[in-house]
Amino acid sequence: MAKNKKQSEDKFGAVNSALSKSEAFIENNSKTLIIVLTVIVIIILGIFAIQRYYFNPRKVTAQEEIYKAQSYFAADDFELALNGDGNYLGLLDIQSQYKGTKAAKLANYYIGVSYLRMGDYENAIKYLSKFKSKDFYVYAMSKAALGDAYMELNDLNNAIKYYKEAAKIHKNENTTPEYLKKLGIAYELSGNNKEALNTYKKILADYPNTNLKNEIRRSVGRLENI
Repeated sequence: MAKNKKQSEDKFGAVNSALSKSEAFIENNSKTLIIVLTVIVIIILGIFAIQRYYFNPRKVTAQEEIYKAQSYFAADDFELALNGDGNYLGLLDIQSQYKGTKAAKLANYYIGVSYLRMGDYENAIKYLSKFKSKDFYVYAMSKAALGDAYMELNDLNNAIKYYKEAAKIHKNENTTPEYLKKLGIAYELSGNNKEALNTYKKILADYPNTNLKNEIRRSVGRLENI
C-alpha cells in the first residue's frame, strides 16, 4: 500500500510539475501566443472570405457561361462552342479564365471533342488528355474520343491503349460494346487478328443483347475463316 501511495504521489507531482511548466511558458510567451493565434484566426477568416466572395461567384459565372457553349456544341456548331458568340464566352476562354472550376475542367472534354469533330486531331488529344472526371460514363467517353483521334492519326498503339481504357472504366450495355468494337477494328488494322477475334468474342459473351451483335458475328465469322 505504501509503495502504491508513493507511486501515486510521484505521478501527481509529475503532473503538477508539467502544469507549472506549461503555466510558466504561457506566462512568459503570452504576447507571442496571442500574435500566433491572431494570425491563425486571420488566415482562417481570409480563406473563408476568398472562398465565399471569389471562388464561389467564379464557379457560378463559369457555369452560366458554359451552358451556352454546351448548347452550341449540342447543335454541332463547334466554332461558336469554342470561341463564343460575343455575348457568352466560348469553351476556350472558359477553360483558360476559370481554371479550377468544374466548368473549366468539363470544358476540356467539350473542346477536345469539338476539335475531333473538326478534324484537328492534335488539339483534340491536347485537351482530352487534360480531362478527368468522377463521372465514369463521361470519363470513358473521353478515353474513347482519344482513341478516335489517335486512329485518325494512324497511331494504332495509342488508339488500342485508349479504347481499352474506355472499355474498362464504365462497363455497361450501351457504350462498352461500341468501345470494344473500335478496339477490335484497331487490332485488325494493326495486323493482330487474334486479339481482334478475342475482342469481338468478348462482346458477344459479355454483352449478348447489344445492338451490334449481328455486325460482330459477321466480324467473328470473317476472322475465323482467314
